[in-house]
Amino acid sequence: MVLSLVFVVLAGVDPQVVDDTFITFQYATNLVEHGRLTWWREGEMVDGFTSLGHTLLIAAGVSLGATAMAANMVINLISMVGILVGVGYGARSLSPTSRLCALTLTALSAPYIVWYGGGLDGILYAAVLFWIYLLSEDAIANDRLRWSLVALLAILPALRPEGLLISPAVVGWLGLHGLWTRDQLRHLLPAALIVTASITALLIWRITVYGYPLPNTFYAKASAS
Repeated sequence: MVLSLVFVVLAGVDPQVVDDTFITFQYATNLVEHGRLTWWREGEMVDGFTSLGHTLLIAAGVSLGATAMAANMVINLISMVGILVGVGYGARSLSPTSRLCALTLTALSAPYIVWYGGGLDGILYAAVLFWIYLLSEDAIANDRLRWSLVALLAILPALRPEGLLISPAVVGWLGLHGLWTRDQLRHLLPAALIVTASITALLIWRITVYGYPLPNTFYAKASAS
């Protein structure tokens, strides 16, 4: 049913790929063809993409023989399905009719469709963030931390700069909701260390390769000039 909803929606979508998406395509292609994650094949390393994770996934598709556009469409399609599966999972306590309404309204929502057609990293980021929310609620309700949640928290900072703040905040939020008990500490503390290690590795890599801890796109948008 989820796949049917997705395909029905996509059948009527005329993708209008945002210009910035082609910048990501260029970076992904250069990484595969020249081994450099930069705009220029030679010369200074410049970081002009926002989502490292999104760029690397596209590069993986290109390395398998797909075009950057095709790889990105597959990534966005999987992300769309992931969001719909999450909606169904979150609404599992509702009646079948209510779940169907939730799925249909999500599939037909304008932002959901625009994210797919635009080609940017927004829908991938939204899918991961949505599942972090769902699994966090489960962790609090069941007093049990899943390692799938830890993995998503470790991945999130590589998808968008704000993930550098959100992942630690979620770990702290779980602690404030009672997961710092003696039994759960042995799970939550390693999770916090994994998230910290992921963020630290990402920042060190960016500073080493590009000279700055955050993407150039962040500084361009945040600059007063």
